[in-house]
Amino acid sequence: KDWPRDGLQRDICRDIEGIVGSRCVGLDYQLELFSKHGIKATFMVESLFANAPGVQEGVLQNVVRRIRNAGHDTQLHLHCEWIAKYPAGVLDVPYRGYLQCDYSASEQEKIVKFGARLLQDCGADPPVAFRAGSFAANLDTINALTKAGVRYDTSFNIDYVPDKRGLPEPPSYGVPYSVGGIQEFPVAAFVDFPGHFRPLQ
Repeated sequence: KDWPRDGLQRDICRDIEGIVGSRCVGLDYQLELFSKHGIKATFMVESLFANAPGVQEGVLQNVVRRIRNAGHDTQLHLHCEWIAKYPAGVLDVPYRGYLQCDYSASEQEKIVKFGARLLQDCGADPPVAFRAGSFAANLDTINALTKAGVRYDTSFNIDYVPDKRGLPEPPSYGVPYSVGGIQEFPVAAFVDFPGHFRPLQ
């Protein structure tokens, strides 16, 4: 809540750099670990934050550069609560809530295209994959993604099935399935006790 006072620096230290005590266990640590084991990763990068007033210029560009220089992939991740911070005229979508599914299909299309452009302006390729913040995708999201040229989504999370935002359940939680022309890749999950799923993360 106090991010405007420090330009989001505390959040960046915690959520991107992963600074814990004297150790950094965030992005650089992950990149080093992937390199050590020869793993190529896809990073779902949130871009809407970069356009909020008070956020230091170049933060998103720095994240994208580090990921790409290490040989990894950047794709699109959005948290719509940032829309509430935008001045009038930045994005022609009124703030309706922090969840992607709070917005109409046409509004979601604008949001996705705007977020994709922010990512590309920082050196990323046009995104072909997406994950909604809080996994809050619905069928309007799928429609918006199709119009934005995105081919893959990974917003279905079995842990959110009671309020699954309108995405149809997969025939199997371990394999991709087609939804409205988009390939949906469910979040990996396991059964931690009978009848209960837990996301693999």
